[in-house]
Amino acid sequence: MFPGAQSSQLTPEQSEILDAQYFKSDPYLYYRSRIDSILHWVDSGDLDRTQGMAATVWQRLGRKGLEDKAPPAKERDSFAAIEAFMLRHHLAEAIARFTWACINQDKTSDEKKRAGFYLALVDSPMKTGQVLTTVIETLAQDTEGLYFNKLLMPGDLLDAVRAGEFKRDEVEAVFHNLCNWLWRSFDVIDNDRLPDLNSAYNKMKHGFAVRPDNRLRMDLLSEPPKSERGYSVQELNGPKAHKFLTGYTASFLSRNKRDGAWDYTAMNIPTDALLAECEMLAMVYGALFRARALPVARSASEQWRVADYPPVSARPTPEEFLKNSGYNGVVTAATFKKDGSPCDRSTIFSSPAVEWPATVQKSKKFTAFNDPDDSE
Repeated sequence: MFPGAQSSQLTPEQSEILDAQYFKSDPYLYYRSRIDSILHWVDSGDLDRTQGMAATVWQRLGRKGLEDKAPPAKERDSFAAIEAFMLRHHLAEAIARFTWACINQDKTSDEKKRAGFYLALVDSPMKTGQVLTTVIETLAQDTEGLYFNKLLMPGDLLDAVRAGEFKRDEVEAVFHNLCNWLWRSFDVIDNDRLPDLNSAYNKMKHGFAVRPDNRLRMDLLSEPPKSERGYSVQELNGPKAHKFLTGYTASFLSRNKRDGAWDYTAMNIPTDALLAECEMLAMVYGALFRARALPVARSASEQWRVADYPPVSARPTPEEFLKNSGYNGVVTAATFKKDGSPCDRSTIFSSPAVEWPATVQKSKKFTAFNDPDDSE
């Protein structure tokens, strides 16, 4: 049993138990399982409701699995697109909150440090915007990448490099890419970006987004139509046409934070790109987790096995990935501004670049090796 209350603060024993329970998990494999479950649902979708757990579920309801028809492929694809979008958001917020907890622990008093990492994690600000502000302001000051190093590079990996198990330049390349993907995760939940992905996520989470379908298409063409009646089918399918909105799209309303008008957004939600990005973000989370869990496990009274370092890679970089992601859309003002003045705003957006603070300069001068013993 978990030790009962003894004061207004957690005891060291309680903190150690909570940290051990948390750090015995494996967030990379957890999110990888969610990615795989979506892929399995899209690729097969067939579920024998008379066998295994599916049969047990229907038995609890007093129904036979054969009485229930499986959702059609279109519904499965729509579900997968929404789930992939929400999964990416879950990952981005989890990374931001984990990073906030690291910063909070590293900057706080010894007394709070003794309260344990898990308490810092669950006691983070309720509003994601507050979490993100602290994280970005802190990391933007890390012009040499020293704190990025602490966040992402576990001691045993550096020991392995020193022992010749890994090549130094390969580890450096992976470290740079982890830094860039860490920053990309912050872009996903940044309220100041276009489109407002937080608003999109909240609408999808509660089922309030306009139902996604694959019937909306928007093309961008580099030349005006040859006929007054508009573009021909040949022109729309020709080499000078760029398919901007295609596949599954989602639409939603959100308040414009600058003028108060209601904005209508329609955007692509490409399942394959979203799941691929989820994999990269899951690797970032796994790297953060091991780097923080390892010293906690080594200093604990009870030793435990820490989750393996995820299969990190130097490619693709966020810039390479986003170029072909298909994250396109259009935002149109649906109402006048809050003050009653007209608003005819209409903006198209495409896969944005990762926005690093000028002080950090895309981690180009970061190094995975900050120990003087590692100097060349």
